[in-house]
Amino acid sequence: MIDPSLSGATSGAYHSVQVSVDVRLNVNESPLAPPGGFSERLGERLATLSLNRYPDRGAREVRAAIARREGRLPEEVFVANGSNEVLQTLFLAYGGPDRKVYLAQPTYGMYSQIAKTTRTAVVEGRRRENWRLDRGDIIEAGAEVVVICDPNNPTGLEELDGLSSIAAERPGSLFVVDRAYGDFAEGLEPWRGPNVVEVKTFSKAFGMAGLRLGYAIAEPEVVEVLYSVVLPYHLDSLKQQAALVALEMEAELSSVVGEVKRERDLLMDELDSLPVSYWRSSANFVLFSPRNRQARAVWSALVERSILVRDSSTWPGLDNTLRVTVGTPEENALFIKALREVLAG
Repeated sequence: MIDPSLSGATSGAYHSVQVSVDVRLNVNESPLAPPGGFSERLGERLATLSLNRYPDRGAREVRAAIARREGRLPEEVFVANGSNEVLQTLFLAYGGPDRKVYLAQPTYGMYSQIAKTTRTAVVEGRRRENWRLDRGDIIEAGAEVVVICDPNNPTGLEELDGLSSIAAERPGSLFVVDRAYGDFAEGLEPWRGPNVVEVKTFSKAFGMAGLRLGYAIAEPEVVEVLYSVVLPYHLDSLKQQAALVALEMEAELSSVVGEVKRERDLLMDELDSLPVSYWRSSANFVLFSPRNRQARAVWSALVERSILVRDSSTWPGLDNTLRVTVGTPEENALFIKALREVLAG
């Protein structure tokens, strides 16, 4: 059997352990399903589709609807199967052999995985003591692609003001700003420029993780390149209709954001009373570290109590940490109760 041409293709992939539990707080999903009206409206749309025909290759209606939401033009919107496909297409178009991408750990693990699978060399950046990005380090790195997750996953921290001006100083680099958790933050610094791409997703604030839809906002020249790289008809007809319904019902779908932010703050208040350290989050999750226990042991003990969080203790720069997604009030209460028991044992 021939070996894969990509060394280590089957090792180190970014996946979350899936086990059967009552409370699942490990992959930063929305705690609430879309309202019933969504399914009804979507069902009516799906009944009109001719599935023997290919979907609109350019997803023109979806791009126009997203453009209205973002205050941009349809030709400045690229849509794909989740923000991960957006990122992969960006790396295929602007990364690859003889190109470098700047990544500062800790950050979202898929960046490194996509860099590996697209044969893009990684420039390992450094973060300051407060875990924010180092402006000078980005400039000195000279990478063709710079990826900035803001708020950052898995720390939940926002980047500090003044970072966006780097794009104008580095016109030969493409700045990819991942805003997957931007709706849960307050007053994020805006990024704009011919070499800036903002990446967003329907998985978090919209509560549509099962839809697998993401998009990029960029200059038309960049969007045109992305559509020349992505596979034809990559966004199926069902998904396009679901996206349109979601955008029509944005107010109902995204109303959960306020509740998540309130629950997040209450969750951190509860963590104040426990023997853990944590980082003040601007996302829909909280990263924390047990002070007197090993994170992996705490993770296992929580699973025994039918609660699943993310074991982040093996990720770069995150020794002895766990990440918990903000759930419903009931789920959060069960998590805190179980964590209190585990840490007291």
